[in-house]
Amino acid sequence: MTSVSSGRPSRGAVPGRIARAALAAAVAVSCALATGTPAYADQTRDAQWYADTWKYDQLHAVSQGEGVTVAVVDTGVQAGHPDLTGSVLPGLDAWSPAKDGRQDSIGHGTAMASLIAGHGHGTDGRDGILGVAPKAKILPVGAYPPGAKDFTPNDLGTGIRWATDHGAQVICLALGGGSDPQIESGVKYALARGVILVAAVGNKPRAHSVNFPAAYQGVVAVSATDKSGTFAKDVSVSGFEVLLSAPGTNVISAALDNRYDTESGTSSSAALVAGVAALIKARYPELNGQQIYQRMKATAVDKGAAGHDEEYGYGVVDPLAALTKDVPVASASAGAPVTATPPADLGEETGTGKKILLSVLVIAGWLVVVGLIVGLVVYLVRRRRRR
Repeated sequence: MTSVSSGRPSRGAVPGRIARAALAAAVAVSCALATGTPAYADQTRDAQWYADTWKYDQLHAVSQGEGVTVAVVDTGVQAGHPDLTGSVLPGLDAWSPAKDGRQDSIGHGTAMASLIAGHGHGTDGRDGILGVAPKAKILPVGAYPPGAKDFTPNDLGTGIRWATDHGAQVICLALGGGSDPQIESGVKYALARGVILVAAVGNKPRAHSVNFPAAYQGVVAVSATDKSGTFAKDVSVSGFEVLLSAPGTNVISAALDNRYDTESGTSSSAALVAGVAALIKARYPELNGQQIYQRMKATAVDKGAAGHDEEYGYGVVDPLAALTKDVPVASASAGAPVTATPPADLGEETGTGKKILLSVLVIAGWLVVVGLIVGLVVYLVRRRRRR
């Protein structure tokens, strides 16, 4: 992650010095985004290119996520960051029920929370990070034990269940790894209660295929695109499990010690889509998780191969269209628990096909083996008779 300072440039009394300072600050910002050197916090908002792409000004005139709780199951959240003050509810550290999730020694959870619900700071909140849903509340859940560089399956599964039981309508899972029964159980628990789970598919080179929990059926798996809206092939993994895509390169977000970082990865993509889900939930409170996903899917910008593909999924999320377009309500509108999970249609198109192909290959393999054994027996019998 590229560190970005939270300080401000000094202001001299001489006009020439002021001009030189302004020029130096502009150059510093340019260098920060290009090479990773520090930039000043009052330039942070300008560095949010994805806010322009997604038309935050128009979005927030329609919805700001008010009344929606988004759980960030991650490394915890630094509640005292100026861009998050007042927006972080008491949560849980799954590894220690005595903790409330509002501490973060790694910074990842803080970054994700800011992308979802950052409200900025300073005069009229014009400085710092502005999140997709600045009036949503963050429910922080720590799944990384102290000193650990990764979550534990038990803490992640526990965290998902706890967040579901404590009012989360959206759960952001900007993490990933292997499959585990405890994680899968937590995912199914949340889906059955109408919660929408948004997860990162995984980053190259660490991951080679879509990670779990993103790969579980029912989870909205999000890949990364760059500033041009093109699949970020050097950053994001791909796979048939991908459902949607969103900005994920050179994304600036809040960091520890009231600073800011710029990073690339599918974590940011997942957090941004979780923020869009919060906007939709605030505008259409009657919708459950499956219906929120269907609205994003129906209004996504189709890229790559027509229809679903392994890079973009069903397309790049278009938040404004998801909020304002007339989209038929999915069949689960009665408010019953979601049983048909969001990617069920995708499973029919590709997942089931792969399973059938695998079964055919296994059967064919066994037939070949049986044939070889029968042939060998016949050969040995005939040879013995000749002797």
